[in-house]
Amino acid sequence: MLDIIGVAPTQLILGYATTHLLPMRHARLYWAVMLVICVGLLPIRGLIPAPLRILCSVTTFALPAFLYEGPIGRRLLATASVVVCMMAVEVASDALWMVLTGTPIGDYDAARANMPEFLFMHLMCWVALIAVFSALKALFGKLNSSGSGEGMLAYAGFPTVQSIFLMLMATIGL
Repeated sequence: MLDIIGVAPTQLILGYATTHLLPMRHARLYWAVMLVICVGLLPIRGLIPAPLRILCSVTTFALPAFLYEGPIGRRLLATASVVVCMMAVEVASDALWMVLTGTPIGDYDAARANMPEFLFMHLMCWVALIAVFSALKALFGKLNSSGSGEGMLAYAGFPTVQSIFLMLMATIGL
């Protein structure tokens, strides 16, 4: 139940932002994959082996690079930007949880014992995600209208690789 309260709205915000950042071919396909991963696997998230969780995370974040329209550099930059923004907000949310409760974020007993803090932390996460993704959409809207940003491919690779490594470490519990 806690995963549904905390993770499902975050995934819906991520899905909405991802499908509206750049024009996307087959947005329904992306939503179908997101919903299967979120709704289908969320109730059994704790039972899923680490390699499958990693595959689901990579799929969620990498699929837009293939579905976005436009030059590859812009698609990779958009994908990397979403990953970096998502991770930054999650790190800030985890830090807020630690400040509020002094317990690790993955401790379900602590979450149940600190339900007001749990709900507050997630509410702040959602507000931050909406704000960050709105700013990102405005930035990409400006890049799209000006035609600039085509040379950004070199900059997209570094945060993408770093984010994938960070996701892998977080997923396997390092």
